[in-house]
Amino acid sequence: MRWRQGEHEGGLLSESPAALREALVATQEALSQAEAGLRDARRQRAEWMALLGHELRNPLAPLRNCVQLLLRAHHDPEKLGRATAIMERQLGHLTQLVDDLLDASRITRGKIALRRERLDLCGVVRGAAEDHRALVHEAGLSLRLELPDGPVLADADGARLAQVVGSLVENAVKFTDAGGYVQLSLTASGGQAVLSVSDSGIGMEPGTEERMFEPFAQADVSLARSRGGLGLGLALVKGLVELHGGTVKARSDGPGLGTAVRVTLPCRARAERLPRQAGPAVAAVPRQRRVLLVDDNVDGVETLAELLRLEGHEVEVAYDGQAGLEAAHRFHPDVTFCDIGMPGDLDGYAVAARLRHDAALKQLYLVALTGYASPEDRDRARDAGFDLHLAKPPELSQLREVIARAPEA
Repeated sequence: MRWRQGEHEGGLLSESPAALREALVATQEALSQAEAGLRDARRQRAEWMALLGHELRNPLAPLRNCVQLLLRAHHDPEKLGRATAIMERQLGHLTQLVDDLLDASRITRGKIALRRERLDLCGVVRGAAEDHRALVHEAGLSLRLELPDGPVLADADGARLAQVVGSLVENAVKFTDAGGYVQLSLTASGGQAVLSVSDSGIGMEPGTEERMFEPFAQADVSLARSRGGLGLGLALVKGLVELHGGTVKARSDGPGLGTAVRVTLPCRARAERLPRQAGPAVAAVPRQRRVLLVDDNVDGVETLAELLRLEGHEVEVAYDGQAGLEAAHRFHPDVTFCDIGMPGDLDGYAVAARLRHDAALKQLYLVALTGYASPEDRDRARDAGFDLHLAKPPELSQLREVIARAPEA
């Protein structure tokens, strides 16, 4: 077989045996590295799943214990009060865990959109500090707050920045023993605002400052600051700060010497007057409403129905989409809360579409009450015909507000 001139040049036949051996060794090394990487990824996934299971079971254990207390100590008001307080606190932990998982996924996929507005960063920091003051005091710590005299204005998402401040305070509390302190300070200069959250806690080993902002960093048992948790809070802080065009860094002088986290954000160089805020709305006097609940989660919907009946409302329950449509025609509710993910041919979106195409029910006040809570889910709910979207589990205050605003059927 003849080869055309130059066809083999640079090809396999032109390689010397030594070069071929070198190429084979390099390929084997690359395959070994890839295999090691896969083993490491599997190990990290196993550790992550074990940690997630641990963190989920932590609040589930006291919840189950409290259920038994409620069953056996229903005659003892003091025990009932303690049990319900524990249940509320542990449910808050579970909700925060789920929210952190979802936020971490959205940041990774670039799905978080900031709702920017002109705001005073002093107010954001002060509000977050007050929201966490009880947590700080329960841990036996003092809370110090240093703010400038005038406003520090920025175009930012106030809710997300409050989340940043809250996460930093919670992290400081977690790693500071009783008798210590947590300090928040805010300064502004040259178009930049600097928020510092420092503590007198256990500090960090040299070289771990950057790693603490990596997702799931708390799963690494070599980190001195590992005291439980999924390690998502500080990763979310970093992601949210960077979405605002800012930076976040940590510093510690070593174990036992505390930690300071410094957040830098762009702000307005010149002071401006904020628009006058409207005063707090006067709460409407609660009145009895007709409420329809459509959800296939029997325990969830039955307990919600009982809660709303205790609020004085007339409540009807349906456990699937078709039953929900029939109940809407029969019951004529003032407001309908409908789940999205339901079995059968009619999910929540289909129920909403059918209700909007029914002349007798198209004006029904319709609320999606669902575990599908991403921005895309909210948009899809609106497009399907829902008036409002609420994520599970809702606060009672949210339910009260929604029911109060619903027009008469």
